[in-house]
Amino acid sequence: MTDLNEFRKWAKTKQGRIVEIKLNNALNSGFDENIWVYDIELCTGQFVNDVSEIKLEAEVEKKERRELERLQAKYGAKI
Repeated sequence: MTDLNEFRKWAKTKQGRIVEIKLNNALNSGFDENIWVYDIELCTGQFVNDVSEIKLEAEVEKKERRELERLQAKYGAKI
């Protein structure tokens, strides 16, 4: 099981960080743990299993690159 105290430490290192943890014990699928981390300043979040997987800046970059590609496709190389 994941050390949830590490998520507490991560959230405390910067104001505006959120950690949501959902623990499900479904009848057919067994125990399930979902951890969502979010940074208000970055306006980005991701599902993780461990604190070491948190890469919100990389998620922001992926979103920005997708948006850039979309705009380049729409407006051509003018951007």
